[in-house]
Amino acid sequence: MSDEARAAQLRKLMDIVITRLSIPIFVLLWPVDYFYAPEAKWKMLAARLTAVPIGVLVYWLMPRLRRLAWVEAAALFHMFACALVVMAMGHFSGPVSSPYYEGLNLIALATLPFLPLRTINLVLAIFIIYFPYVVMSYDVCTGPEDYRAFAIHFAIMGCTVAISLVLRSITQRLRQNEQAAELRLGQVARQVAHDIRSPVTALRMSIEDLTNVPEANQSIIRAALKRIEDISNDLLKRHGEFASSPSTSLENLFPLLESMVSEKKLQFRDQTQVALSLSCAPGIGSAFIVPHDFKRALSNVINNAAEAVEGKGHIQIRATSTENEIEILVQDSGKGIPES
Repeated sequence: MSDEARAAQLRKLMDIVITRLSIPIFVLLWPVDYFYAPEAKWKMLAARLTAVPIGVLVYWLMPRLRRLAWVEAAALFHMFACALVVMAMGHFSGPVSSPYYEGLNLIALATLPFLPLRTINLVLAIFIIYFPYVVMSYDVCTGPEDYRAFAIHFAIMGCTVAISLVLRSITQRLRQNEQAAELRLGQVARQVAHDIRSPVTALRMSIEDLTNVPEANQSIIRAALKRIEDISNDLLKRHGEFASSPSTSLENLFPLLESMVSEKKLQFRDQTQVALSLSCAPGIGSAFIVPHDFKRALSNVINNAAEAVEGKGHIQIRATSTENEIEILVQDSGKGIPES
């Protein structure tokens, strides 16, 4: 995995850790303090609320950090800060045996198996999560009971790290399988795209010699070939060597709809009892769309409507517009989905 891909994945996962795990868990579990540490509940609340600005800061920083090293540093800072909050809560609740120190294990389980940290930073993450507890315990343990509690906590922490590393191994293997599948899909898509281009070019050249075909039909064929070329180009854009996300553009919708209806009329010409019509409100206007995706979606819906009328019926495409949106309806005279 490249550094750029690793950084992007780490940003996405840290967003989940912060917004769905650390902040909600710290804040929403405050009622638990009434049972375990009622005498320190307000100190506990103050400690828990400290996790909110820390999480917000890291959440704000993540999309602004470009280098992998800085993204990992922000993730490690968040882990360390959360560990300090847990340490403060454990200190407020009493002795080394306080159950609050198990919160360190929650931090480990929520981060170590899933965040794609490099090995050196993985080791550093384990260190910064648990080292404060080890140092604190060394200072405050005064008798056999304290040392026994420390030994129990330390054993559980060791098991947690082991479980986290096993889960991390499984997660990495799943990521590798997913990347391999995407690579294979990209290879197939590129091959299909290149294979499509040659016959399309031959067909386009042949159309010019079809003098006995009406010009209207030639235009429909050209439009259909253009759609095939668009599909080919889209495959290369999505899965090519320099793949990128499809971009939107401002498109006048009426010509697109008219072209699609003409193409579908030609496709359904053998179904003489299927009527296809287009109704557009005046000044339907333009919209930001991905043209190929729009055509594909509309084509699929019209095909479904043709199947629904079962060779006899009417399919109407209606486009209406309001101040803020454009609505496209595909209605058919089929009997619809039967009620269960």
